[in-house]
Amino acid sequence: MPEKVPDDVRGQLKWAKERIGSQLQKLNRISSDVDRREKALFERVVSLSKSGDPLRAEKYSEELSQVRKLRDTVRALSATLDAVSLKLEGAIGLGDAVAAISGARAIVANLSRQVKGMNPEIDRSIAEISDVLTSTQQMFSEIYIPTSPDSESILEEAEAVAEVRRRQAAGLGLEVQPQRRRPS
Repeated sequence: MPEKVPDDVRGQLKWAKERIGSQLQKLNRISSDVDRREKALFERVVSLSKSGDPLRAEKYSEELSQVRKLRDTVRALSATLDAVSLKLEGAIGLGDAVAAISGARAIVANLSRQVKGMNPEIDRSIAEISDVLTSTQQMFSEIYIPTSPDSESILEEAEAVAEVRRRQAAGLGLEVQPQRRRPS
């Protein structure tokens, strides 16, 4: 049974990051297997070419071509997931900062009530601190983290590969749900 997704945003981000980390580990294992297969096929093509068997060498070279395509797809997917993981890490850190500011605002508001009227200078100073914390929290809510051109290109490539695979799976009679990328 799959693990329950947490209800809170921070928990959901961490959950997604952990799942991506797990998938990255799987992709690394697949990549190692594909690299070994690629090397073995290449050696086989060289050996067959050397021994004067061009027909079999050609068959193996076709398989090698497919393995190299798979290798490139696995690498692109891995790079894309890595980029998403970094974005999630940034979002988690940003969420921690927003939570810290929110907590600091609550403490300052409480402090303001406690010292109100004791000293006008302290009142003004605490009001300024509260204003800065409020302004900072508002700025955090407006932050947009742009996607780099490289990661955007990788995302587009991965989406194209995923679409091809969905179509291939549909051709095999497998049910597939269309995936749409949400604008960042």
